[in-house]
Amino acid sequence: MRIHTAISQYGTDGKYFGVCVLMSTLPGLPMFGHGQVEGFAEKYGMEYQRAYYDEEPNQELIDRHRREIFPLLHKRYLFAEVENFALFDFVVADGSFNENVFAFSNRFEAESALIVYHNKWGAASGSIKRSVTINGSSIHLIDALGLSSVDGDYILFRDQISGLEYIRPLAEFSSSGIQIDLRAYDYRVFVDFTVLSDQDGIYSSLCSSISSSGVPSLHHTLLDLKFTPLSEQIDAIFSVWSKLPATNNPSLLEFDTQFSPLLNDLEPILINLSDDPEIITGDFQKSVIERLYNLHKNIQTIIPDGLLPAELSSVIWALLFEIFALSAIPDIEYLFITLPKQPYTSTVLTNDLRSSLNDHSKIIKSLAPLFANSTLDLKSLIDIWFDPSLSNRFLGINEYDGISWFSKESFETLLNLTLSYLIFTEFQLEFININEDHNAQLLHLRDEVLNCMKKSNYQVDQFHNALLRLIKEWNSQAANSKS
Repeated sequence: MRIHTAISQYGTDGKYFGVCVLMSTLPGLPMFGHGQVEGFAEKYGMEYQRAYYDEEPNQELIDRHRREIFPLLHKRYLFAEVENFALFDFVVADGSFNENVFAFSNRFEAESALIVYHNKWGAASGSIKRSVTINGSSIHLIDALGLSSVDGDYILFRDQISGLEYIRPLAEFSSSGIQIDLRAYDYRVFVDFTVLSDQDGIYSSLCSSISSSGVPSLHHTLLDLKFTPLSEQIDAIFSVWSKLPATNNPSLLEFDTQFSPLLNDLEPILINLSDDPEIITGDFQKSVIERLYNLHKNIQTIIPDGLLPAELSSVIWALLFEIFALSAIPDIEYLFITLPKQPYTSTVLTNDLRSSLNDHSKIIKSLAPLFANSTLDLKSLIDIWFDPSLSNRFLGINEYDGISWFSKESFETLLNLTLSYLIFTEFQLEFININEDHNAQLLHLRDEVLNCMKKSNYQVDQFHNALLRLIKEWNSQAANSKS
């Protein structure tokens, strides 16, 4: 009998990989032939002294093995034994069994897996509920996986092959098993089964939103649900903000008239999301109105035209100042991911600008608590910018030829956001002459800092030292002016 290589028999697509999945997840010892992973068609063995075919490794095939098969081989402890192995019927709509679908589970300690493979051309739909009878008994899928049907409300799991994650009501999974739709030679390897309770109803909303579909990340989908109401409200606020005249500044009363109804709707959303609802105090709206007013009145002077992400980020920071300062909402930076999906913001932000907005969120999340808890002067401001634990995020540092370099764009973003903070909080830094206009002093600060940046040739140490020398000069001038 002539023995053919795996590639000759099964090809290099779904059927081949489906068989590889079975081989890698069934109990026993999986065996791969010489050259199989590389896609060689020539048969090799100990009696062959050399290759007769001139074949090149199939890199795409190798990469697919690395993605789909090798991770399974690293989990052979989960699949190798038979003690917890269970084989299942694949039941179709009329109650009959589809014998072309292989379905089985296995378990090691608290870890379990369910493997499904459709060994035929065409589509197949059905459910997996109870195991086939072994030694006169059959068990339910939930029991085969070693899980309890009463210890929670929902079951979460992931497909190792596609990376998609799923959620199902535990009661439904326990009573009806799992419903699966398969294409020709399709396969699934479900792992990471977790049962959890739903005390606040968030998983109920998550399950309803995605139904039986898989998503790349349940955590991110959950955050999307969590922050969508907030991003919708901020989108509405920014829409109104963008229509404000740039030259003829509205009065504080006009600001209050335009934004108070929107802030009335924003406040309960923040209270619901916050770990500390008490920070949304009685004068919350008044404080927000004043910050927005200060920002709008002066932002065109400080932030150059065309920097929409910096302006939008500054508006968000002014709106959620207390939230950022006290880190009161976990994962708040996810707001900057959901916001560009909203009606108004989606029309004004390109993909590049959306990426910039996401970068700004990380900077604000780091800066806000430091600014709020610091006796801010020029020296402490520079210390924060160059904090070793944060400078890579703030400055985009990279090392080359023994020198630390920083990104011009990253620092300019940091500077713009810092100046926005000083504007909307009306924080008074100790300048050379406190009697001069605050904004004029900020412009002077910006120009001097940017001048130091250019002279440093974008080297971190030179820039830091130049800023420290600048402060010394300012302090000396301030002392002389007082004397």
